[in-house]
Amino acid sequence: MMTNEMKINQETVRCTIESKASFQGYGIWVMPKDKSPSQMECILTMDKFRTRFPPRLYPKWNPHISIAAGISNEAVAIEVAQQLAEEFSNFAIDLSPGQQEGAIDVDGETAEDRAAIYFCGQRLRAGWIQPSVNGGTAVNDYGEDLLASMCRRGRELLGGGTQTTKFEPHLSIFYFDKDELDDKQRTILKDELNVHFKGRESMSVESIFVSYTEGKPGDWRVIEGFPLQK
Repeated sequence: MMTNEMKINQETVRCTIESKASFQGYGIWVMPKDKSPSQMECILTMDKFRTRFPPRLYPKWNPHISIAAGISNEAVAIEVAQQLAEEFSNFAIDLSPGQQEGAIDVDGETAEDRAAIYFCGQRLRAGWIQPSVNGGTAVNDYGEDLLASMCRRGRELLGGGTQTTKFEPHLSIFYFDKDELDDKQRTILKDELNVHFKGRESMSVESIFVSYTEGKPGDWRVIEGFPLQK
């Protein structure tokens, strides 16, 4: 029979097993002007997302919105980011998933259930928020706002096949590896995120960054940054 002490020790082991989630290459990000907006900081440091399930998920890294990722060549990533900085101006983003249908989710295992498929064989999965530009004004022929338009332009500059057209800009809340969470666990996490993330949080975007995303999320780092100049 398992004693209370054994149960505690077992839970401690369960909660300290780190996720195997990892990625590769370089990414193009926009990040909040302020270092730690209150709502984002609250989510990224929530104990429940560190210890809710084995293995422990990744809740800590530089909060960012991905424009492109999995880029194999550093020079290309820097060139594209610099070009985007020259073509786009400052804008403000709403992080308000409660206001949008499907704007907060946890990746599943089919193409229909995943928003952030960058390349074939990618194992990294995420729970994420899809932000929108304040006002939501369409700026191109596709009816997209500035953020989505920036993402589309990034795909054009990177060339065909480097990013899937399904991908949309998103703010990841946590990461996990392909086989680490079952459907029930993902549903619970999605429900908890929807309950927790209340109200409206806004962030100002004034620069675009290139990040080195090789290995685990805690090891990722920004290597270049360019102010939006248009």
